[in-house]
Amino acid sequence: MDIFLYGLVCTFIPGLVCRILLERLIFCKNNDQFHFLLHSFLLGVISYIVLSLIYFVIGKFGYYIQSPDFLTGNVVIRDVIFATPIAVIVAFLFSIAEKNNWLHWFAGILGITNKTAEPDIWSFTLHQKAVTDNPWVNVRYKGLVYQGKVVAYSDVSDKPELLLSNVAVFSESEATDRAMLLELYRVNTVYLSLTLGEFSIELLIN
Repeated sequence: MDIFLYGLVCTFIPGLVCRILLERLIFCKNNDQFHFLLHSFLLGVISYIVLSLIYFVIGKFGYYIQSPDFLTGNVVIRDVIFATPIAVIVAFLFSIAEKNNWLHWFAGILGITNKTAEPDIWSFTLHQKAVTDNPWVNVRYKGLVYQGKVVAYSDVSDKPELLLSNVAVFSESEATDRAMLLELYRVNTVYLSLTLGEFSIELLIN
């Protein structure tokens, strides 16, 4: 096998593991084939850099291990086996960083950006700590008001979906006062597939 191709395949193995895990753990905005392969390659490189650093530290204690070198094809199965669990750890770290918005938090401290970490206002609203701590909302949609607890929601607003539990459904169209709604019925769970521009979400105060 060609040396370059061999090194590329070895790079992609832990990178693919890391990328597939990240796809399960967080929302990946750019999910086309090009970005999937690019991210897999970069994540594989990161995994081998960490592995090389581990080899370097071990070498300081007198146990020298040759670091992988893709240009010369000096990559052995041992390196691939060790880099793969490192890739899993890298995926977990990226997931934690994404969940806690470390990049935007650090950039905000430096005054680099005021942009939120969320792809749109839909995600920004539902990811707020107020919703996490008290996930009760009113969803006004097509003359009805669904009052319930947010269980799950879609990642972005391209296809806004909500799953509510402990739901009370009210009629808004038949009410004479917006604050005095007519209760129609109660259900354990409601799945809502919403239409953009035709709904509003109100966060309820404890």
